[in-house]
Amino acid sequence: MKEERGKSFGAGCFLHGKAEFDSLSHHYIKKNVSLLRTEDGSVTLYHHDMGASYRSTSGAVTESSHIFLKGTGLSERSGEWLVLELGFGGAINFLLTASTCLKRSDVTSLRYWTVEREPLPASLFDSAEYTEWIVEKKLLTLAKEASTQAIGQPGKWSPSSLTLQGTCLELSLFAGDWRDAPVIPSSAHAVFHDPFGPKVNTDAWSEACFRWSVSQMCPDAQLATYSAAGVVRRAMAAAGLSWRKIPGPGRKREITIASLKTTTP
Repeated sequence: MKEERGKSFGAGCFLHGKAEFDSLSHHYIKKNVSLLRTEDGSVTLYHHDMGASYRSTSGAVTESSHIFLKGTGLSERSGEWLVLELGFGGAINFLLTASTCLKRSDVTSLRYWTVEREPLPASLFDSAEYTEWIVEKKLLTLAKEASTQAIGQPGKWSPSSLTLQGTCLELSLFAGDWRDAPVIPSSAHAVFHDPFGPKVNTDAWSEACFRWSVSQMCPDAQLATYSAAGVVRRAMAAAGLSWRKIPGPGRKREITIASLKTTTP
C-alpha cells in the first residue's frame, strides 16, 4: 500500500482529535492537527485539512530511521554530520537523527538545517505521548527553541544549539518557502526530502526544488525521500540527480534514494 501523505494509511489511533476517532483528549496541537498513534508505538501527526499524516502510520520512527538515516547513508558516517531537510513537520527526523548522533562516539557534531512553510507550535514538544520515545529530553528544548524563534522571526534561519555528552548539536529552522531560504553555509552530507506529497504540495517536488537541493549537496551526498512516483523521479533526473529505488519500510514497497550525477571525461 502506498503511504504518501494524503493517501489511505491503515491502522492508527487518534490521541488528540475529533470525537468520531478514538480520542484520549479533546484539544488539537494546532487547528486541524492532531496526534495519531502508529503501528510501531510511536506517534505522528495528522493534518485534517490536507487529509494527510506527517509520518507513516505503519510506524513513524521506523519510517524516519529507514528512509532518512539509513537511506542517505548518514548513519554510516563518522565525524561531523551536515543535514539539509525540506519539511521539518513534527521534528521526528531531527529528534531521531540527534538521538542517534549522541549514541555514536565517532560522531563529533550535528548541524541540521530545515525548512518548514508552516511550523507547528513549540507546545507540541510538551506532549508526553508524542515525545515518550526520546531518551534525552534536552533535545526537546532545542526543538522548542528553534520553533519559537522561527515562528517569531519568519524568513530567516533561526539557529539554536547545545552540547550534550561532548557532542555539539545545532538546529537551524527556516519558517517560509524553500525558494526564499538562504543557502546553507556548508554543503550537506544528507538531504531529507520530506514535504507533504506531490498531490498536495506540487512545488516541493518540482525540478526547481530538486535543483535547490542539488546546489547545497557535497559531492558524495545522498538525498532520500519516501516518494516513489515517476513524476518525482523524472524531476530528480532533470535536476542532475541519479536515482535508485530501495525497499521501503512497513507496507511501503519502495522509496527513492538519489545522488549527484557524475560526469565522465
